[in-house]
Amino acid sequence: MKKEDKEALIADMAERLEKAKATFLVDYQGLNVEMMTALRKALRKNEAEFHVVKNRLLKLACKGSGTSAIKEHFVGPCALAISYGDVAAPAKVLVELEKKLERLKLKVGQI
Repeated sequence: MKKEDKEALIADMAERLEKAKATFLVDYQGLNVEMMTALRKALRKNEAEFHVVKNRLLKLACKGSGTSAIKEHFVGPCALAISYGDVAAPAKVLVELEKKLERLKLKVGQI
């Protein structure tokens, strides 16, 4: 990824994190494409997004935002679920899917 692309991604993620009402950090390692698609679809129905971004870029995007508290949990493969609406609905979706998909692990959440 070029430096300009990285800077654009960091700016985009920082903007998304500023607008977010809740963020959830998820360990997705071992999920196949079908499971990831189902996860994204379920979250989209509840006004949430699911992004896989490098930890280093997420740390840079979190600077100066309210999500800097979860920065210490950016270890290993992780993805970010961002909720713009109801904060409880995406959390429920993640917990339900965590029970169904043994490889999905909810690390931390922040409202």
